[in-house]
Amino acid sequence: MGPLRSADDAAVDRINDPLVRSRARHVVGENQRVRDFAAALSAGDAREAGRLMYASHFSLSRDFETSTKKMDDAVDAYSRVPGVHGVRMTGGGFGGCIVVLTDDDADLSVPLCAEFGGIRVRAADGASLSSIA
Repeated sequence: MGPLRSADDAAVDRINDPLVRSRARHVVGENQRVRDFAAALSAGDAREAGRLMYASHFSLSRDFETSTKKMDDAVDAYSRVPGVHGVRMTGGGFGGCIVVLTDDDADLSVPLCAEFGGIRVRAADGASLSSIA
């Protein structure tokens, strides 16, 4: 088959072992989703980027089997929040965390606090160098 980076769906379909085929389907599909996601972001298409995030999570959960019920429940809960475009698990798998693509004014506090006891964070500029003198 060669490297999965250059494989296509037809090559994946020829894999006999169902577990290996499922894992390869995720990797091949994820490679394409990443390319499509970058294009969607470049075009400012949050709806398409979100759709790809959901597809990615579904594949992580079903094909790669690295999600958990709690992660799947979190993705489902946030998918129902107005202003949310996409949700997917990220991190090491079997727990990890979720990334939520939202409009600026989306209110994530209800599922975050009520259902999952989480903490809302925002991206910031990060560390900088300051002179004390």
